[in-house]
Amino acid sequence: MNSSQQPIVVVDDCRVSRELLSSTLRACGYQTVECGSGTQLLDFMEREVPVLVLLDIALPDSNGFDLLARVRHRFPLDTLPVLVVTASAEERDVVRALTTGANDLIVKPIDRNSFLARVYYQLNLVQIHRQNEEQRLKLMRLLGVKEAIEGLCGEAVAVQDGQGRIAYCNDLLKRLVPGAESMGMRDLLAQLVPETTVNKLIADITADTSRSLTQWIKLPTTMREGGFVESCRLRTAIHGEYRIWVARLEAIEEASGFCGWSPGMV
Repeated sequence: MNSSQQPIVVVDDCRVSRELLSSTLRACGYQTVECGSGTQLLDFMEREVPVLVLLDIALPDSNGFDLLARVRHRFPLDTLPVLVVTASAEERDVVRALTTGANDLIVKPIDRNSFLARVYYQLNLVQIHRQNEEQRLKLMRLLGVKEAIEGLCGEAVAVQDGQGRIAYCNDLLKRLVPGAESMGMRDLLAQLVPETTVNKLIADITADTSRSLTQWIKLPTTMREGGFVESCRLRTAIHGEYRIWVARLEAIEEASGFCGWSPGMV
């Protein structure tokens, strides 16, 4: 995480404690802002969102737990970590801090290495959350309007990420293959087509990772239970870092002729 963009706020009415924590963090390249009261913290957060808050519970103008609750009301755990720094190691205070919304609790006097490790861990979790959210938004842009995809009658859609995992599947696919969203792509294909066909599909796209394929595949007889015939046309193509798979399923009552393929999907 680029700590130069957002500061860590140290909230403590004791100047010596504030300076100790701030100097320890600055020595590791973090920017810090010091607040001597709860009011100063709230005023600062009206102007800027910190990357992490170190909060002393015993403040002259605020109940630390109430202040923690106010911060948590605005910012969830995974977007703004709050580490309670307190001289009290009583179980009731630990429980209250964690249930009120603290990500962690550090008891004074602090151990430098343990303190820095806890700060790094929380900042790393925030970074992972942001990366996951960016990936989710990127995927939604890639897919376009989600409702439009799920409204396409007869098209089962799966999106595979670079590690072979299912990043997205539409409602039709989830109905036909329960648990599809938690499978790897190979395992999902194995639910739909014979193993020899799976092996050939995987081999073809492994040999040329940018390759697009379109072919007829034989589906299990259980597809009739879903109202579809036993074979369909499967298409797969790469879009950015994702591979999209689309199976156009034909309803049994339309089995007299293939009703067409929608290449605009991939």
